[in-house]
Amino acid sequence: MEQTDDHKHVIVLGDNLPEGCFRIHSRFRDVVNFVNARNDIAFMTTDPDKMAANGICINGAALTDIDALCIDHGFITACNNKNDRNSSSPMAPPMPLNAAGYQKIDRNRAAIFNSTLCYHQTMAAGFKKTIVEIPDKYAALFPSGSMLFVLMPGKAAGCKGGFDTHFANRVCEAADCLVRGHFARATGLLKSSGRGLSPAGDDFIAGLLLGLHYNAFLSGKNLQGLADNIYKEALGTNLLVNAFLLQAKEDRCFALFKNFVFSLSQNKQAPAGLKKLLAMGATSGADLLSGYIFSVKHNLGI
Repeated sequence: MEQTDDHKHVIVLGDNLPEGCFRIHSRFRDVVNFVNARNDIAFMTTDPDKMAANGICINGAALTDIDALCIDHGFITACNNKNDRNSSSPMAPPMPLNAAGYQKIDRNRAAIFNSTLCYHQTMAAGFKKTIVEIPDKYAALFPSGSMLFVLMPGKAAGCKGGFDTHFANRVCEAADCLVRGHFARATGLLKSSGRGLSPAGDDFIAGLLLGLHYNAFLSGKNLQGLADNIYKEALGTNLLVNAFLLQAKEDRCFALFKNFVFSLSQNKQAPAGLKKLLAMGATSGADLLSGYIFSVKHNLGI
């Protein structure tokens, strides 16, 4: 069944989709992750805020009906290998699978999500002042257990229990290494550390990488080599984390973060988007933002 023209069936594709045949990697309420033979991750979501370079966003899609993808330069085929569409889903799928168990999307007819965040010279200096003031002004909005304490050392005292204390000590050592320019050591300390499906330390690293791109813009220096080295050091066995780090290394932002930074640069104050970003995951949004602010505040790589 070909893609419909119904305006309700909005399909948006990431601007850096990997190609190949993909099987299910993991499934969540509004996101399904797929992996191919090269361990590339592509995902499908119904939430525009989660859209990223390697994503496919379909308004109201019944994600439970999709368990495989095939992506090439012309088409995306969403498959249900089990051929089970006796839906227990509360939503009627806007892209119904046909009797053969697949739905074909013409890539030329879909909208494209631009994951690139372009900084403009006219707002560069003012933006830095605004972003580094967020921890002091909005500390109460950061979730408990987040890596805010890296930006506000006094918060580290709130850690309780052996695991949290050990984690806080590792992170504080990593922060000291980053300021001193010992990036490999710092990355090793942060990598795969902390709680969460995507460990807090990895989210922080992703924020650091995104911050390096701002620093490169502000200074005029080429920091891609440093970003590449941090990325290589940070790679581990978690394919979702690896995919997230790759996008950050290449300066490709997910929609919620891109919208937050753009709004902040325009309004010169923390917008409502800050609350949405900090509510992402248990602490993932807060940890990524903490890494970004740390990178910008300490002029990493400059």
